[in-house]
Amino acid sequence: MKALETRDLAGAQRLLTAVAIDAPAPTVLYNLACVHGLSGAVPEAEYALSRAIDAGWMDARHTAGLTSPCVHSRR
Repeated sequence: MKALETRDLAGAQRLLTAVAIDAPAPTVLYNLACVHGLSGAVPEAEYALSRAIDAGWMDARHTAGLTSPCVHSRR
């Protein structure tokens, strides 16, 4: 997604929020959580991550921060 590649977090948030309304896929919701986390919006990040897990997100290794740069932003 170009918005993430250019670190346009506001643009990425708008796009992912719109996509999540129509297609709340686990990956979309996880990416939305990452964008919120990178933006410093911790409650929104936690909510989006919770929705991602409820939708079927199951990549615990990624979520634990072993492969996800967005998780490291909170450390």
